[in-house]
Amino acid sequence: MPDIDPQEYRLSIKGKGVERELSLSLDNLKTLFPKREIVVTTQCGGNRRSGMNKVKKTMGISWGVGAISTAKWGGVWLRDVLRLAGLDDEERAAELGVKQVHFECADKPFGVSIGRRKALGHRGDVLLAYEMNGEPLAREHGAPLRVVVPGYLGVRSAKWVDSIVTASEPIETEWQTGFSYRAFPPNLNEQPEDLS
Repeated sequence: MPDIDPQEYRLSIKGKGVERELSLSLDNLKTLFPKREIVVTTQCGGNRRSGMNKVKKTMGISWGVGAISTAKWGGVWLRDVLRLAGLDDEERAAELGVKQVHFECADKPFGVSIGRRKALGHRGDVLLAYEMNGEPLAREHGAPLRVVVPGYLGVRSAKWVDSIVTASEPIETEWQTGFSYRAFPPNLNEQPEDLS
């Protein structure tokens, strides 16, 4: 687990279509944007993988049924931070060729990305969280800042995020493009050629 001093922490925002590259402190995030709170149940993509292995061998850690939790998160909307960087909305980002938003993390090489619509849509609910259940985020839960992506597998809710990069393609990491973190219909027995 990275041990990041909250006083020294900086979140970098850069990439395709960004008009103003930003370097924000935790204090900047707390003072420049309204605090938002959401309750989210997060589940690991490998939850119940051990049961699936009894039917047919899968890839990744053989999780049981316990890789799921619910918490109340406090922080700022990702879309608000991206607006400060000059990406005003999803339509403008599309015009500029932005298709993905990458989350790069202090525990390199970990990194994931989500689609532009989820990140920037006017109803976007992606949170840059600095609190969990009304308390400052603990180190093991991603302090000083993590991403919470409601409705997506837990792997997309990246911990220890230190850089947000807008791009035309998904980030190239095992956690994004690897087979273990994909969900497929039961009739698919092999990795498809195109995972984009």
